[in-house]
Amino acid sequence: MSLQTSFATEIPAETRRLVDPLLPEYSVYRLAGNEIDQIISDEEFVDLYAMEGRLAVNPVVLALVSVLP
Repeated sequence: MSLQTSFATEIPAETRRLVDPLLPEYSVYRLAGNEIDQIISDEEFVDLYAMEGRLAVNPVVLALVSVLP
């Protein structure tokens, strides 16, 4: 599996518009969405992926899924 796409660090406007009314201001999910690019980056995982092959799930997404309830 290869890491050929990077994690989008900006939340799309439509996603923000839909989610803002649903999440409390200090929700862990809101915090993660706003700060994830300062906490973890693709570069930290680049050595774990091959240079060619099938596209892999982005490592930042995998990390989030692993730690969030």
